[in-house]
Amino acid sequence: MRKYVTILLSLGLCGSILIGCGSAKKDNAPTDTTDTEQTVTEDTDSTNEDTTASDTTGTEDTASDTPDTTEPEPEKSEYDLYYRPSYKFKQKRKDVGYGEIVGIEYYSTTTQCDRKANIILPDGYSEDTTYPVVYLLHGIGGSENEWIREGKPQEIIGNLIADGEVVPFIAVIPNIRATAPETDTSDIYGANNVNAFDNFINDLRDDLMPYMAEHYNIYTDREHTAICGLSMGGMESLSIGFQMLDTFGYIGAFSPAPSLNTALLNLSGSDYIPYFVMICNGDADEVVHNIPKDYHNVMVMNGVEHVWYEIPGGKHNFGVWNDGLYNFLKRIFKYV
Repeated sequence: MRKYVTILLSLGLCGSILIGCGSAKKDNAPTDTTDTEQTVTEDTDSTNEDTTASDTTGTEDTASDTPDTTEPEPEKSEYDLYYRPSYKFKQKRKDVGYGEIVGIEYYSTTTQCDRKANIILPDGYSEDTTYPVVYLLHGIGGSENEWIREGKPQEIIGNLIADGEVVPFIAVIPNIRATAPETDTSDIYGANNVNAFDNFINDLRDDLMPYMAEHYNIYTDREHTAICGLSMGGMESLSIGFQMLDTFGYIGAFSPAPSLNTALLNLSGSDYIPYFVMICNGDADEVVHNIPKDYHNVMVMNGVEHVWYEIPGGKHNFGVWNDGLYNFLKRIFKYV
C-alpha cells in the first residue's frame, strides 16, 4: 500500500500549509553482524497511513549531504579467522564430563628401570571401546606432570570432545627424559639431559607403546595415533614423528626447540605421508625465537604439507601451548 505522509510547514504570517508526499528510507544494515543491528519495520496496518513530520522531514534533501562517518571494520588476521580458540576453551564447564587422570608405571628396557606417565581417559571410558591415542610431550625442564600441572589438557580435551570437535581418545603424557635413575640431569641444557630426550624414541617405541597396547583398548595403526608437544617436546615430536611415519599419522609441535635435524623433515622415499602436521609459535617468543618458522620453511622447501601459524604477542609459555594443543586436537582423526 502506498503511504501518504502529511508534512505541515509554517511559512511566516501567511500560515500556508503545504502537503507533500514522501517515502521513508531504510538505514543500511551494519556490515558487522555481531554488533546490535537496527532494523526498520514497515507498518502493515492499512488504517494507519499518516506519520508525524519528525519521521520524514529532510530525508530526501539531506541524505546526500550527510557524510558517512562509519569507520570500516578492521580486516581480520589469518589467526583470527582460522586459529583463535573459542571462548573459554580451557575452562571447565558444568555440562561437560572430563574423564579421569590415571598415573601409571611401566618397566623400560631402554633405561633398565620403572618409568612413570600420566593418562587422561575420556569421559565415559569403556574397556569395550577402542580408542585413538595421542602422546603429549613436555618441555626440557618438565616431567610427566608438567602438562597436568600447568597446561589444562584435561579441560581442553573434554571441551573438544563434548563439542564434537574430536572423537574420544586417550592422551598419554610420559616423562620423555629417558635415562637411568643415577644419571645427573640437573643441568637441563647439558648433554646428559639433551641425550635423555633424544633417547626417548627408543623408550616410546620399545616400552611405553607396547605397555599401552597391552593394558588399554587402543588402536595401534597410524590412522589413530598422534604425537605432539611443547618446546623440547615439540622438537622431539617432529623428530620422532618423521622417523616413525609408519606409526604416527599426526604430528604437532608448539614452539619447537632448536637442535632438530632438519634433514628429517622430508618425505622423499617414504612410503608414508602424514595425515596432518602442524607447527605454531608466538611471534614474541623470547626463547626459541624464529626457530619454529625455520622448520616451517624447510618443510615448504621439501614439499611437506603442513599447517603453520603464529599467535600474535605470544611468548614461550602455556598461553601459546594451550592454543597449539587446541588447534592440533581439533584437526586430527578426521582423515580416516
